[in-house]
Amino acid sequence: MNDKPQVLILIVNWRNYPDSKACLESLPLLTYENYQVMVVDNGSGDDSIRLIRKEFPYVQLVELDKNLGFAGGNNVGLEFALENDFPYVLLLNNDTTILNGDFLSELVQVLESEQEIGAIGPAVQQTNGLTQLSILPYPSLGNTIKNSLGLYDPEHKKRQFVDSVAGCCVLVRREAVQMAGLLDDNYFMYGEETEWFFRMRKNGWKVLYLPIKSIIHKGSASIEMLEQQDIYVECRANLIYTLVKHNQKMQAVLTLPLMTILLLLRSALSIFRSGDSYPLSMILDLWRKTLIKWNLAKRAK
Repeated sequence: MNDKPQVLILIVNWRNYPDSKACLESLPLLTYENYQVMVVDNGSGDDSIRLIRKEFPYVQLVELDKNLGFAGGNNVGLEFALENDFPYVLLLNNDTTILNGDFLSELVQVLESEQEIGAIGPAVQQTNGLTQLSILPYPSLGNTIKNSLGLYDPEHKKRQFVDSVAGCCVLVRREAVQMAGLLDDNYFMYGEETEWFFRMRKNGWKVLYLPIKSIIHKGSASIEMLEQQDIYVECRANLIYTLVKHNQKMQAVLTLPLMTILLLLRSALSIFRSGDSYPLSMILDLWRKTLIKWNLAKRAK
């Protein structure tokens, strides 16, 4: 019997069987052997379920009848892990493949030896060989300004406690999830892991970034199906949602006009460079979506 703690590897699929297939085919590269794989299909409505069941019969497949987003899909697996006493869950995007077969062993070893850590994430590599942004900041007003000006540049070569790690590859501890609760599915996508880890940290857990190679992250094909305007608006509305949910309304009040001004400046710069401007509808969408998220945040406390 394997004496190492069992890990649930949780993968969410939405209309992207080719990437999910590549991800699942790479899992045997892991040197850590005591794991179970769950794929949550987020209401794809295509051939994904049949193909996963046929090609990967050992995978536990959960079929949802609609797309619950990144948070909602992962919450199904997290609830299963809590009900079945998995000590650890690895959230893994379906558009990733294993680069370093030892990374899961190293993450588990750290959590086993350092009981105050609730979540741990490694360095994530892009397909071009560069390290993607694997350390994420809490969306305070100051951090929003830094991001907007391109001044947020975390050190990816050192081990450090952080606000948040990238949700595409993160190992979480059962007890930390029990205390903080599940991911907030009001996000649907973007920013949910940062808010989740904020709740963990409020409950006394630490979030650790470990500078080891782990996976190659392709970049979600699911996101490519969405309009760039929708992505831009969703990201920024979620920043406001996080601040309001955690009683930082003054920062939220200041952040929204700041984002509007920055969007106008980007539009002016775009006109200067190429003659194209951002549509006025983007600003209207930003305010509309932000007001919706603001009201959701007040109810989510």
